[in-house]
Amino acid sequence: MDSATLISTGFEVIEACHLFDMQSDHVGVLIHPQSTIHSIVKFVYGSLLAQLSGTDMRLPILYALTYRDCIEPSCVSRS
Repeated sequence: MDSATLISTGFEVIEACHLFDMQSDHVGVLIHPQSTIHSIVKFVYGSLLAQLSGTDMRLPILYALTYRDCIEPSCVSRS
């Protein structure tokens, strides 16, 4: 893991704690070697919800910004 990935992961933990009003001991970090898994949420009843895609961050960001609207990913530029 390079230092940029480590710093980014640290910021993501801080962000998750702040956004979801959680203590840091409730947030786990798993570095996926191929960077396919972008997030996994485990609900109190045991169900898991994962966001998986290629290493490009455009789809995870699109998903986060338009979760309720379900915008087609075909509108994302693939340059």
